[in-house]
Amino acid sequence: MKKSLGSLSAIAALCATAGPVDAAVVVSTTINNEVIISTGTTPLDYVGSSYDINGDGEDDIEFFSNSALMELNHLNHNSSNTQRTLYMTSSPNNLRNFSFGELVDVNASTSTYAFDEPNFFQNGTVYMGFLFDTGSGNYHAGFLEFEVSLDNSDPGVFDKSGDSVTLVSATWETLSNTSITVASVPEPSTALLTLGGLAGAAFLRRRPLNVTISQ
Repeated sequence: MKKSLGSLSAIAALCATAGPVDAAVVVSTTINNEVIISTGTTPLDYVGSSYDINGDGEDDIEFFSNSALMELNHLNHNSSNTQRTLYMTSSPNNLRNFSFGELVDVNASTSTYAFDEPNFFQNGTVYMGFLFDTGSGNYHAGFLEFEVSLDNSDPGVFDKSGDSVTLVSATWETLSNTSITVASVPEPSTALLTLGGLAGAAFLRRRPLNVTISQ
């Protein structure tokens, strides 16, 4: 498991939001282009994977794929896991596709149930909203970004035959019970460079100007 880069994530949040310290929208450091389904996966093969979003040692999301179905679980079915994940839905058992710039409302209707939703995965970039509980009853809003490539022989259907699904990233709000907007957030390294550039510019502005005039 990758180690959490909490301090770098906090810097990324400040650079991305240019807001107060508590506006901590961060990209998960434990999820980075995770392949859920690859083009070489046999359609009838059973595939499962789970991921820890906030780096606390407990998995928050879980995927199962069997034949033509992708099933998504909330992970609190395991007694050893104290967290609960809620997935944003348009109707019971129907996952929502979010648009770039759309709000993942922490107060919106959600579901804790697993889903069989092959139509959720469409060609290109797909966003999914979620809420997860860190065990205290306070939910953190976030969104997942997927890259999906469907086989040209059946481009409108996810059936694992030549299809691929990659979980690109997970972005979440560290301030509990706060909504989040589906948007780009700089990676920690990019944020550090940005912060360094801003600090350097401020230093140059504040340096006294010493001028020597030759007689």
